[in-house]
Amino acid sequence: MNSSKQIQALLLSSLLPALAQGQEPSGQEPSSQQPSAQKPAEQPSRLGRGRSEWPPFDRRAYTERLLALGLSENGLETWQAITEPEQLARESDLLVRRLVPELGEAASGAESGDPRALVALITLVQDEERPVVRAHATYHAARTVLESGDAVRAIDLFATFLREEPGRTPLDADATFHYALANSKAGFDDVAVRAFQIFLERFPEAPEAFRDEAARLRAELAAGGGSPLREIVDEMNSVGQQISQGSLGEETQLRQQAITESLERILEELEEEDQQRNDSAQNTQTSTSPASQSRLPGGRSEVGTLAAPSSVADRWGDVRDREREEILNEIQTRFRGRYRELLEGYYRRLSETEDR
Repeated sequence: MNSSKQIQALLLSSLLPALAQGQEPSGQEPSSQQPSAQKPAEQPSRLGRGRSEWPPFDRRAYTERLLALGLSENGLETWQAITEPEQLARESDLLVRRLVPELGEAASGAESGDPRALVALITLVQDEERPVVRAHATYHAARTVLESGDAVRAIDLFATFLREEPGRTPLDADATFHYALANSKAGFDDVAVRAFQIFLERFPEAPEAFRDEAARLRAELAAGGGSPLREIVDEMNSVGQQISQGSLGEETQLRQQAITESLERILEELEEEDQQRNDSAQNTQTSTSPASQSRLPGGRSEVGTLAAPSSVADRWGDVRDREREEILNEIQTRFRGRYRELLEGYYRRLSETEDR
């Protein structure tokens, strides 16, 4: 099993016990314990809360943050004239990108397929102190990672956005939809069904294209009988309970080994399908579920239009070896924990795609 699959297996095994308890991934730093010994998170994510507990978008507070970023009087008049939710999300993002050049450059780079853009976005996610800037950077980083085909790490970023930034930007509906979509692509069908349902209930004014697609995917996933990972989820949860009760004998170890082998087999199948899709010049997916194929049209119903993964890999292939080394060295020295692992996995995936 190569290092890429080891990272994926670790992430899957840290996410699945929580899913077995009906909770979404927390997005917190991975524990140093054995994956199957981890306990489900005590606090559910924002998506697990009732509709009344989800704070609505605070436009007044957001406007104050725009003014603090340097919004002009003319810009303020234009902003206050916007009323449509769909336009509000898109125009707010464009405003923040204009007011914060480093965010604008990074987001535009990601949309055009610049393989260096994710480093700039994650720098803002990790280090930015202004909440509105960090929120928009987290959203764009999550979209970039999802479009690269790494649905598991995209889930982590979208969950971070929805847990830490709810109500701060007009991007909640878009982020919730793509969180659900990422779960469907990763094979976490049960979580995806719940997330699509929450999206439909919480955002009745979301663009019609989003709502129609969410309803379609929710119905297809619900009719599909659940995730192919469900048996592994149940087994991991059972082994975790054994370990928490002090049972560390040979039987427990054999069950852990069987779980690891099952995960490896599923990951190998997913990678083989991923390669077949790349060879066919289709968008990368990470799930065997037919419902993971979104039919959502591009354009104004989405905040930003990202480049296809293949074009990003092509541009990574054009980056000189010295520049690549500088980027990878920066990742090692500048980033911590899960953000370092996320970037390492992203560039490893680009290199693997380039070699195919």
